[in-house]
Amino acid sequence: MSDRESIAYWLERLADKHEARGETDLENRHYHRGTAIIYRARANDIRAEIDVAN
Repeated sequence: MSDRESIAYWLERLADKHEARGETDLENRHYHRGTAIIYRARANDIRAEIDVAN
């Protein structure tokens, strides 16, 4: 796994954690879900850059 792939994987894991936290922390639900969306978008951007480079 390249450095970029491992970063994308790490961002996906962070997104999963924030998504799960958003289900239990109702007061800050929007923050956690929004953060998860941002992390997933960045991971997808990195994967798209990898695909274009190959």
